[in-house]
Amino acid sequence: MSVPQAAQNFYRSFSDSNAGGLVSGKGKGGRQLSIHELLSEFKNHKTRPRNLHEEIYPKRLTALVSVTVSFIDVLRRAFNKLYKGEEPDQIWIVFISVPYKDKSTYYHLEHLAREIGQDKPSMFKDEYIFVWEIPEEYIVHKVSVQTLLERGLNMERYCEYSNNRKQLPSAYLLRQDIAKNILDPSNGGYDIGMSLGFMARCFGARALVCDIAHKILFECTRTVRINDDAQYVYVYMNGHETILDFEHFFWIDKGIDEALIEMWLNGPDFCLAYAEHCEWVSRLEDEMEREWEKFTGHINDDDFSYSEQRQRTLQAREDKIQAEIELAATKLGL
Repeated sequence: MSVPQAAQNFYRSFSDSNAGGLVSGKGKGGRQLSIHELLSEFKNHKTRPRNLHEEIYPKRLTALVSVTVSFIDVLRRAFNKLYKGEEPDQIWIVFISVPYKDKSTYYHLEHLAREIGQDKPSMFKDEYIFVWEIPEEYIVHKVSVQTLLERGLNMERYCEYSNNRKQLPSAYLLRQDIAKNILDPSNGGYDIGMSLGFMARCFGARALVCDIAHKILFECTRTVRINDDAQYVYVYMNGHETILDFEHFFWIDKGIDEALIEMWLNGPDFCLAYAEHCEWVSRLEDEMEREWEKFTGHINDDDFSYSEQRQRTLQAREDKIQAEIELAATKLGL
């Protein structure tokens, strides 16, 4: 009997021009939708506008926020936004982790597609939706394409040209291309694992990096066949299947651990820098907390305008400090 996983991980790509980002195009709402309303929203969701500024189809903004379990697909979507001309510092990949006990907070689009009689509902097998918004407590991390580029993640090698426009191919073809470039058996399992680990590092230590490395590996493999003699895994490669044995994947795991754990997260340089960062953040937050306590204890009811101005000043200062902390965290590799 299988044991339920502790959490379901999702990914979402959006840009600042998207309808809502982590909130639906119709806003936060909050009212629970009936099954009829949910299916109606899903029908519109399939043809929703690309951003909030499209005036042609204003009624197609929906109460749904889509996510995916396919890491390669979300990577493809994010970088295709870049190739369409959007600014890299305004394109985001968000990491979402929902505890298994909260699985009722999202819906599988493949199931909804079957409910409305959609042709080929399996095309939605990797897609899920939240209603109204993705709850903040499920957001693990987000990273911009700008940061990924600065950390050395370049998807140019996988691009194709259509109508003189550069873009990444479908997720199916991109899996094959990544398998060909990273999972080539001639590279050796250990070196392949190192490559996957270094790729995952670009997303930052807060981004479930071990999950990323293994997710890429998993999505580029197809079938496990077990017989009396051996266990084999089929890998997408050059348009056909390449067969690998399980020892190969043992060494891939070793390479991933070396790149992510031994050479990075457990390395003395990163550990020292991270400890210093945490101390610095603690000092800033303690100072800010004292400022708020001082303000709260000296609110002057007779001078409301001064108190309101002081509150705005403190809030602006806190926002600036949080921005500085996030910038430092990004530079550190978090």
